[in-house]
Amino acid sequence: MEVGSRSFGGGAIWWRLDWEVRFGGGSIWRCDLVEVASGLSGEFLAGPFSGSGCAANTKSFSLIEEILEDQKQYKDITDEGFTVRFICLYGKAGMFDHAHKLFDEMPELNCKRTVLSYNALLGTCVNSKNFDKVDGFFRELPGKLSIKPDVVSYNTVIKAFCEMGSLDSALSLLDEMEKEGLRPNLITFNILLDAFYRKLRFLDGDKLWV
Repeated sequence: MEVGSRSFGGGAIWWRLDWEVRFGGGSIWRCDLVEVASGLSGEFLAGPFSGSGCAANTKSFSLIEEILEDQKQYKDITDEGFTVRFICLYGKAGMFDHAHKLFDEMPELNCKRTVLSYNALLGTCVNSKNFDKVDGFFRELPGKLSIKPDVVSYNTVIKAFCEMGSLDSALSLLDEMEKEGLRPNLITFNILLDAFYRKLRFLDGDKLWV
């Protein structure tokens, strides 16, 4: 993975070359905007905001917002997969409100919302540690948007419950999945086993093997 820089909005920008984003002038660069900082201030973030030892500051957040907002002028924003990447980037940067705003704006951007962007929003809640918002979105949005949650949706909510210490609520989703005709996968059980064993609830964890 390469690291590079480019002038944008009056300052030098550092990025990890990870995926495509268009900058002013139409050039396409591959980047991960979670690792971005102003060269004018001499600051450089050693890792994603969600990682350890990385202090996010107002200037960095503003810079990320400036870059991502700039992308809305390109037709790619009408592609759900393209927009989902931005939602995820906001989540990794801990900018949940921005991710939620972009999700709400998708119809205005002529971008269809499916279970893909729905799952991205749920994942953003977890990545930004807004665990308390997950259940509300999980219950309310499918009916409003005519979306049917899939295994990824359930796994994300289970992860959120486990992070909050609500293991019984997480476990109850297994029965709900089966009622909805969904089959828990390896990720589902790995999340639950890790949570139960970390809380020393070995008997409950062992029951998952049966």
